[in-house]
Order: sequence, then C-alpha cells, then structure tokens
Amino acid sequence: MVVKNIIFIIFTLSLISCIGYRTDYYKKRIKHQQLSSEDCGILNLIDTTKLYKLVYIKNKEDNQEYPDFNPEYLKFYDECKVGDFYSYNANDVSSLNPERADMGYYRFKDGKLVTKIYFDHPQGGGFLTQKFNIETQNDTLILLNDRKIYKYEIITLPKSFLVFKPDW
Repeated sequence: MVVKNIIFIIFTLSLISCIGYRTDYYKKRIKHQQLSSEDCGILNLIDTTKLYKLVYIKNKEDNQEYPDFNPEYLKFYDECKVGDFYSYNANDVSSLNPERADMGYYRFKDGKLVTKIYFDHPQGGGFLTQKFNIETQNDTLILLNDRKIYKYEIITLPKSFLVFKPDW
C-alpha cells in the first residue's frame, strides 16, 4: 500500500511539472531545455538589439507571393531565445514586453538557422521547428526554407526598448 502511494505521488508530481502557465497576455509558457549562449552558434548574423518585421512571403513551389498577411515581428534574445510578436508600437515600450510574445528558441546548426516557436491552438499546441538558410541584404534579413522565402525588415530599437528579458 505504501509503495502504491509513493508511486502515485511521484507520478502526480511528474505530471504537475509538465504543466505550463499563461502570462498576463494569455501567452502559454512551458518548460523547455535551456540553451546557453554558446549553443546559439554564430551570433553575428542575428542582432539581439534589433527587431525583425516580416514584410514579404513567397512560396517557392508555385512562385506565388502573399501580399496579405498578418504583421509579425521577431525579437531575438540572449541564451538562444526568440519572441514572436504580432503587434509593435514604436511609441510604446511595453509593446515589446516578452510576455506578449509566443515563446521560442533559435540556434545555428550545420550552417542553418533553426527556430522552435511555440504555438497555441484550441486543439493542441507545441513547438513548430523550421530550418532556414539565412542571408542579409542592407536592412533586410532573408530566411529561406524548402518551401518559402521570408523577408524581414530590420528595425533599430532605441535603448529604452531593450529593457526586457524573456520570461521563459
């Protein structure tokens, strides 16, 4: 009987440790393996003091461009963390509060940028992993995978916007 109770307690504690929480902005946070800055790889291609605004998407398979898409912004942080924001206001520092972003991670592996961004959906959620070839042209970051081309405008942020640390 005591052994069954101990097994039950251990099982319950392991389930509780897998449960995430939500931020004040209803973004889900779950535990994930932490990476150190050394795991991120070549940091000179990504600038953690900049914001990256999605401005162009093209499907490589049928050569179709997507002119209408929701705004999206990527903010890279130390320790291989990336926030995926869906709004940004240049006059409001709190618009880049990481609690407003979908949580994610990045690293460079085999010459490619690998991102893992958490998505939340009523039918489930999880990390979406993508591998990209990465290029920069002037003030544009270009991410290419097997199916699509994504272009991000690089936005220089004022120092006052660089006060947040990710909460994941």
